[in-house]
Amino acid sequence: MPPFDMAYPFYFEQSGPIFKLLQSFCKLANITINNALDIFYARQLVTPNLITEDLFKSLMISEGEYFKHVTPNRFSYLLEFTRQTMKVNQFTYGVNTNYYISIENHTGHLLVYIDPPKLWLGHNSIRCSLIFDPVCILETTLNSENIHGYIIAEPVSGFYTSVFYVNSLLLTQLQCLYNQSCVNIICDRIGSNRNFTALSRASSFPKNVTIDFLSERLFTEFWSRNLNYMGYFEQCQPHSCSYTTNQRRTFVLLMMTVIGLSFTVSIILRFISPFITSFILKRCQQTQQTSSFDDIQRDGKYFFLKNLLICKARTHR
Repeated sequence: MPPFDMAYPFYFEQSGPIFKLLQSFCKLANITINNALDIFYARQLVTPNLITEDLFKSLMISEGEYFKHVTPNRFSYLLEFTRQTMKVNQFTYGVNTNYYISIENHTGHLLVYIDPPKLWLGHNSIRCSLIFDPVCILETTLNSENIHGYIIAEPVSGFYTSVFYVNSLLLTQLQCLYNQSCVNIICDRIGSNRNFTALSRASSFPKNVTIDFLSERLFTEFWSRNLNYMGYFEQCQPHSCSYTTNQRRTFVLLMMTVIGLSFTVSIILRFISPFITSFILKRCQQTQQTSSFDDIQRDGKYFFLKNLLICKARTHR
């Protein structure tokens, strides 16, 4: 069998795997956010002194912005690693978007052909060469019959087909899924027995954004933060707090300061005056007792000397 020359990979019926892949992307984004939150909550805010509420809010806002910037990058790095791994290893898809496998065994030998399609043929005869343009992108179509019974291909708004399903998903836009008529047409063409409701319009993103755009934002509508300064204050449990105020010295302020000091001094003196008075009286009494004792000692010495001299005078006689 000769190598396969043409491929028709743009049919919507072959796009089922991208929805499972989208579900996996959402789960992976959720896991990435939860892991990042666990790392963030494990961190501690250590300061030598209690910081003010304004400084606390400023620090938390800065940390939040850093978190919003770093977390999506972790997801993007993992996604890019997956894409490059698939590209380098050249996985073969069952729908033959990148390789066509054929087998011959009528010759007595089993021959397996693995050849890349030379051309992609899109609707309206749009050709895309995988040899010269490996990043082929075609609009995904739905087949239907016209009034004459001929099969016609109608493009599905926002859906594209590339060599790899990952690329096809990232190129896809979801505006068709916001339109109930478009959803009904898809269900009818693929023969689905279930009723599907179009997506809600309550979204901060435009309807025509790509999945690639949403994945860069981790499929997150908005980020919220709750700053709790009182929780930080209670956790730190400071033993004491102090503050300073800058005021111009005025006459009124000076008088209030003098009065306050006078009042403080009077209160202090009221409490310590009895102790000071008692101390002074005790010192005075001790001084008087010492003086009396010295006088007695001097009088005794004088009397002793006087008697001693009288005795000596009588002896000489």
